[in-house]
Amino acid sequence: MKVLSLWLLVQVGLAPATAALGAEPYGEATLCRGRLILVRDGRRLERQERRRVRILLGDLLRVGAEGTVLLTTRGATLRLAGNTILYIKAWQRQGLRGHVRMLYGRVTVVPAAGGRFTVTTAGGSIRSSGGAFTVSVTSRGDVVVFTHRETPGEEPARACPRGVGGGPTRS
Repeated sequence: MKVLSLWLLVQVGLAPATAALGAEPYGEATLCRGRLILVRDGRRLERQERRRVRILLGDLLRVGAEGTVLLTTRGATLRLAGNTILYIKAWQRQGLRGHVRMLYGRVTVVPAAGGRFTVTTAGGSIRSSGGAFTVSVTSRGDVVVFTHRETPGEEPARACPRGVGGGPTRS
């Protein structure tokens, strides 16, 4: 845990330098329930209202214990479960590239139609060839991956429950 804390401090400490260069938009997060802590440019922004938040490269997202957040990008829709921590930063490893570094928690990924999506963890990279998958990273660093098919007519990872989310986008 000390290594993870140190790594986070170093990464967050470097965030203001990337902001000065102009952070690139990555997607939009919709807070379905609970709270979302967003670290951007070394500042901690907390969101509790059910609003959409613009996500930029270099952002660190932490979902509260009882929270659910949908992250919509050009390549996929991600459902972040409670106590999930994601770092949105470009990475490249063994010929794979992406922008999502998963540090802890559980994320369900539904790639865009015909698309591919890759998530990296400390234990390796998980790449989808178009199918939905769920990645869990435990506090011990164990990585568990489930692949699954969506039931026709159901979209479990693409939308908040009815009446939740929406509203104007905030930065």
